Amino acid sequence: MKHNRYVKYLLCFMVILMLLEISQLHVQAESVDPEKYLIRWVPSKSKMDTNIEKQKSGNYNKIYVTDANGRSLVLHGLNTASSAKGSADGMPWISEKNVEQEAKEMGSNFVRFLIFWSHIEPERGKYNEVYLDKVAERIDWYRKQGIHVLLDMHQDVYGPKVTGNGAPPWATYDDGLLVTEQNPWSLTYLQPGVMRAFDNLWNNKNNIQQDYSNMWKHVAQSFSDNDTVIGYDIMNEPFGGSNIWPFFEKNKLANMYQKVIHTIRTVDQRHWIFYEPQAFGVNQGLYSTLPRIQDPRQGGARLGYAPHLYPILLETNAPYTGITKSIVRNTIYTWRNNRMNESGNYGTPIVLGEYGLDVTKEGRLDYVDDVLDMIDSIGSGFAYWSNDHWSWGPYDENGNFNALAERLARPYPRAIAGNPIDWNYDKNTKTLTIKWSENPNISGPTELFLSPKYYPNGWEIKTNDPNDTDWSTQWDAERHILKIYTNTNHTNHYFSIIPK
Repeated sequence: MKHNRYVKYLLCFMVILMLLEISQLHVQAESVDPEKYLIRWVPSKSKMDTNIEKQKSGNYNKIYVTDANGRSLVLHGLNTASSAKGSADGMPWISEKNVEQEAKEMGSNFVRFLIFWSHIEPERGKYNEVYLDKVAERIDWYRKQGIHVLLDMHQDVYGPKVTGNGAPPWATYDDGLLVTEQNPWSLTYLQPGVMRAFDNLWNNKNNIQQDYSNMWKHVAQSFSDNDTVIGYDIMNEPFGGSNIWPFFEKNKLANMYQKVIHTIRTVDQRHWIFYEPQAFGVNQGLYSTLPRIQDPRQGGARLGYAPHLYPILLETNAPYTGITKSIVRNTIYTWRNNRMNESGNYGTPIVLGEYGLDVTKEGRLDYVDDVLDMIDSIGSGFAYWSNDHWSWGPYDENGNFNALAERLARPYPRAIAGNPIDWNYDKNTKTLTIKWSENPNISGPTELFLSPKYYPNGWEIKTNDPNDTDWSTQWDAERHILKIYTNTNHTNHYFSIIPK
């Protein structure tokens, strides 16, 4: 009876989420122009501080993930890959050639690479070095292409013992309760054994949270000196079990995050550590109740916020047209505002860890564009879900990149060698504009990805830098990357790339 009560509660909550999406349209229809809310929020001059990395946009501080040269990174890429969930060795379908194509044709500088506790530690305290060596081999493929790797500790429906992926059977305390796989698969989360496994994780049965932390410590120790790895995503889409939003995140999830972060920092002070809000509700635009997470790292925090976006109406077969488009656009607006407020409170950069959908349905490529516009507007990056060969992916039936891949390959600044002030891609004029201020502590060029799909006849450069002796460019025709070198004597730089 208790389980049935939770199922009814969760199903009712899902209905409420859908009603909230619909109600947002009516609440905001008079005050929000759906075309305007997707444009960039530009900070007023009175609020600009060009001496620091943070740039205010409304009440939001734009904070960027940085590379070894101190450059601000805008991360664009794919999740790799859903296929790894079901493969015998936990590896995705990709080859080294696929990684090269992704870098050259899509301009990817980022991958969210799935790894699994069940493959890392199949027996308690015994780590599978063969698996980690395979992960390292694939990381090296990305190194050769200049792609930053985020290691994502993935789980869906807890683990294989309860029909999902993630935790090993020995760490799945389902207390013998029933689990029957459901359709759609996400409803399996409501099965008694799955709920109990999550409850026992959050209640730290048999000190399982220390096991999880120790596993992460081993992973971090394995890659602590790897410059291609940019960071670690602690857990994919945490689910509270019977601890329902908004109560779950404040204590139990935050406490576990702190344990894992403190443990990782005993062996790795270099890499970024990313954390996610709970998936249920937050993925659909609701606010998160996570408190600010602390980083004991010497020299300042390197924490990132990696929420996901999945509007509930697009989980159906609905086209992205008409009333559905209007409702979902308002969900994007709500999601953006909530994530900006949370990131401002946490003092962390935002990277959209997952968004995606079946792009074969009518109008849905426009949704891809709308989310990219929104992500650009907050100075964020993304990892699209996912790079597999399916209706959500960037490949056609012949294995070539499709129309989705072209949308994802839009022009963007890969790395900004200074303090970003503002940047924007106007898809109507195909103009990429970027502004930044000098920072003597940052080295290297500013890098722009400029796909020939967008600039078939080349481009022109407009700039406020005084003359071409004060700046220069270097074009990588193979990778379609424009490198801009500027004179450090100039305070602010403005460059605009305009198609011929």
